[in-house]
Amino acid sequence: MVASDAPGDVDQPRITVAEWERLNRPPRREALLRYHWRVFCFLRTSAPVSELQGREQAFRDAIIASVAFNRPDVIEWQIHLVRRYLAEHDSYIVFDNSKKDEAREAIRDLCRRQHVPYVALPRNRLVVSRSHGQALN
Repeated sequence: MVASDAPGDVDQPRITVAEWERLNRPPRREALLRYHWRVFCFLRTSAPVSELQGREQAFRDAIIASVAFNRPDVIEWQIHLVRRYLAEHDSYIVFDNSKKDEAREAIRDLCRRQHVPYVALPRNRLVVSRSHGQALN
């Protein structure tokens, strides 16, 4: 096939370079800096409630860390299964990332009754879908 056989409109772009640049702008610097500052502040905030009950060594020896989010029933079931199937059930810690105060209190009371170390994480003001990942950090 030679150049003269190609249809004439194939090489024509459908949008102009100016339109493409307008639609594909890089992120604004201010918004990006604000987001990085919020992530930095969130990761540097200490836990408001930490009930390790003299078991600070649990952080060093922990093999299972669970991030709770508004579901005390799931944490109760998980505590039961960890104690049933894992020999190292003493090295289980619950990190609470709940948004609802009622759920936080219920999970805290459950962990206190079951003698499970509990740490309430600071409130996350960032994007909700990234809340669990930042709780793991």
